[in-house]
Amino acid sequence: MTFSSQSNTRSTLIRLSGFMLLLLLLNGLIGIAAIRFTNHAYLEDLDQLEAVAQAQDLTQSALIHFKKQVQEWKNILLRGDSSEALEKYRRAFDDEYANVQGTLGALDEAAQELVPLDLRLDEIIAEHAAIKRQYDSALEPFIARQGESPRNTDANVRGIDRALSIEIDNLGASVTAQSAALREAIGRSAAQRYRNIVLFTLIANLALAALMIVILLISLSHNRRP
Repeated sequence: MTFSSQSNTRSTLIRLSGFMLLLLLLNGLIGIAAIRFTNHAYLEDLDQLEAVAQAQDLTQSALIHFKKQVQEWKNILLRGDSSEALEKYRRAFDDEYANVQGTLGALDEAAQELVPLDLRLDEIIAEHAAIKRQYDSALEPFIARQGESPRNTDANVRGIDRALSIEIDNLGASVTAQSAALREAIGRSAAQRYRNIVLFTLIANLALAALMIVILLISLSHNRRP
């Protein structure tokens, strides 16, 4: 082998090494891009799942506070026989009302981040506020001691909270059902994303391997020329 052929072979090997390093770098960049894409999608899915869990917790909390509000109404009528007791239970009743309103409001905000959730929360919040006004109106004669007995006061609002209680209870079932559907959709999306990344990585690696073979053949062909 002449010095000239040795020099050509060395140059070919250097070029091939450079191309291989370049292709390996490109392959690494593709892998990093795939990892970043997967991580970003995973964080988005995690946010969705956290919002789902929060919506379920808030729904349960709203139902609990509403039941407490109804109980405080009964406490007003049964135990509010003095100004101190009446003030105590009236304040507790108003606090539970505020808790229900605040919880439903927080649930409304959480649901806005979950596009599939359609909970009619504006209507439920408005209905709850309207019921509170009825309670307050029925309570005025009782507070003023204008001959209204607890039985008569309760009769004026008897059953007004039943429909809302059912609605809030159904709200919990709706959140649970829609959350399950959302989790299933997220699972399908993650599985499809994984398949796409595997396919893309496979195609990219095959393309790089083919390019390396082509470059090698071209280099060998040039090296064989006299």
